[in-house]
Amino acid sequence: MLSNKPLKTTSCVMPTVRNRMPLLLLFALCTLIPTLPGGIRAEEPEIERTGFEKRVAPYSAVIFTPPPDEPQCRELLKSIKAMGATHSFASVHWWQMETMEGNYEADMGYRPGTFGAPMRKAFENYIRISQELGMKCAIRVGTFRSTNGLFHPMDKTGDVEPYANWLREFARKYQGKIEHYVVGDELNKSFPKWNWRGTAEECMRLFVPIARAIHGGDPQAKVSPASTSSSPATDWIMQLIELGLAQHADGIACHFNHHRIEDLAEIKDLMRQVRAVWPEAKFYGNGFGYADNTGLHDQRQAGIVAQSAFTLWDIGWDSFPYYTYRFSRTADTRQNFGLMQPAIGGKPAQYSDAWKAYATIAHTFYNRSELTTPTFNIQLRQSEMLAKIDGVRFTIAPPNPILRTFIRNNNELLIYLAYRKFREPLEGIWDLELTTDQWESAEMISLLDHRVRKPVPSIRVDGKLILKRIPVGLQPAILSIRKTQP
Repeated sequence: MLSNKPLKTTSCVMPTVRNRMPLLLLFALCTLIPTLPGGIRAEEPEIERTGFEKRVAPYSAVIFTPPPDEPQCRELLKSIKAMGATHSFASVHWWQMETMEGNYEADMGYRPGTFGAPMRKAFENYIRISQELGMKCAIRVGTFRSTNGLFHPMDKTGDVEPYANWLREFARKYQGKIEHYVVGDELNKSFPKWNWRGTAEECMRLFVPIARAIHGGDPQAKVSPASTSSSPATDWIMQLIELGLAQHADGIACHFNHHRIEDLAEIKDLMRQVRAVWPEAKFYGNGFGYADNTGLHDQRQAGIVAQSAFTLWDIGWDSFPYYTYRFSRTADTRQNFGLMQPAIGGKPAQYSDAWKAYATIAHTFYNRSELTTPTFNIQLRQSEMLAKIDGVRFTIAPPNPILRTFIRNNNELLIYLAYRKFREPLEGIWDLELTTDQWESAEMISLLDHRVRKPVPSIRVDGKLILKRIPVGLQPAILSIRKTQP
């Protein structure tokens, strides 16, 4: 059972608890081929970098345990990079990396001989290949949920200190190679059979020695407590901060279902409250999105994934590991949230429309601090007209979509339009009126292939640029406009 060593804290109330997010079934990894949709080969690592690794963006993907086979691991990471992710999010468990002479693999549903040296080698490959590709690594370190309230099946004490000591050496081994650690998952939930009530005090009692150990092994690594259940769970997170979280952590963590992202009020309120008392706090997570996949060309999933990725980038969330990267059915609800299918039985890897939509967002919106806001006026004008009777127009009147605008390097204007309505999608056709004569040559970026651009019909009236009949719906419309040449 968990040890209850005292920690000097103040009292707190029990957190709100949401339904447990489903756990994924592990499935056999097969060889991935280095191709992208359309037969384009995935990027090969280059000696001279293209600047990809310098991008500041939250894009990531949950991969759980890295594949034990080095070629599989390389192709997996290459496909994640090709998707535009700047890092990946893997899991590390003490009991997987060190068996302590125990024989418990079969009891936990794993093939005997999987743990120990093979797992350590798989992780070493993962870190090395990520560096070769110019990608960052982020890690979720397990706590007690997978091992019946213990940190390791062979350590019956339930004491956090031996685990913290192991994590210190792990962090020292990979010093400078892991960007941030998230400690555990949904620790604000109650687990009565393990004597865990899910209070903020309990979390701090667990988190503080682990955070100290990780920082002791790698002073530059960032650390946060577990992503919360019922995220954003603002009250519980603020209790952690009141108990001194900022003295030991670098940020907080959540995970959001896409319905939570649809209505941003609570997420923005959490960020506002945290930043008010902890301005430098980072915002991490164990998984985001959870958009059902019903096939390779699931247009609904593509729209939800694209909007979720853009929205969290836009509000300044620091890490958006989409849950989850590969197709797989969840153990309890039998849902598939994945973006791609690895190569199986000689068949090539398959990439869903949601994968392609994620790639378009990730390859278009990054380095938020370097983008500026247009100083001229941009207005939406309704385009659809049902009829014109006696000079009066009768039009369809959907609500205004979300409109976001950015200027990159003073020569590209990016415009994002979407209806962030996941439960009841809306559609509309709009004109855009730009009160400027400094921009021209508008193009629509294909949501399913960021390399493909289609000219947008436009006219000039009284010095204004008017873009015509832009379709807007669940799938965002993304426009790129170039500056007028002198």
